[in-house]
Amino acid sequence: MQAISSRSLATCRHFDAQNLGNTAWSFAKVLVPDEPVMHGAFAQCIEKSGQFGVQELVNIAWSFARFGIVDLPLLNAISAASLKRLSEFEPRDLSNMAWSLSLLGVRDWPLLTAISSAAQPLIERADPQALSMTAWAFASIGISDKPLMAAIAAGSLKQILKFDA
Repeated sequence: MQAISSRSLATCRHFDAQNLGNTAWSFAKVLVPDEPVMHGAFAQCIEKSGQFGVQELVNIAWSFARFGIVDLPLLNAISAASLKRLSEFEPRDLSNMAWSLSLLGVRDWPLLTAISSAAQPLIERADPQALSMTAWAFASIGISDKPLMAAIAAGSLKQILKFDA
């Protein structure tokens, strides 16, 4: 891992949005908290956040949440970019973004309100994990969003057989 870390740190300023997202996700997936690489990625993520697609935005938010890294400039950049692309998010993307914010304890009202509004019409397409993660995310940071919870409850009733016993 040290060789990968060293190479990533040396080249991350040249990474495109997908490379940054994949690198952050990879380190988080194997739970290797390489601070120099993550901090090197911070600056690049903020600078290139306008180039991120949905997958990169979600991967980076998820990665930093897995490590418990709260970097407000980075989160603000991800939030602003996400708000611009929210219509492209799928139910799982919305739930992962909400989960990431919740895990970090970040109450980004504009983004969470937009996630709620975007998620409600997509509930029919959400799988059980996306439904449960979204409900957990909003509840765990103390946001009482009755319309969203009602939509999740209705969607859950339709999918109850898909939930693990």
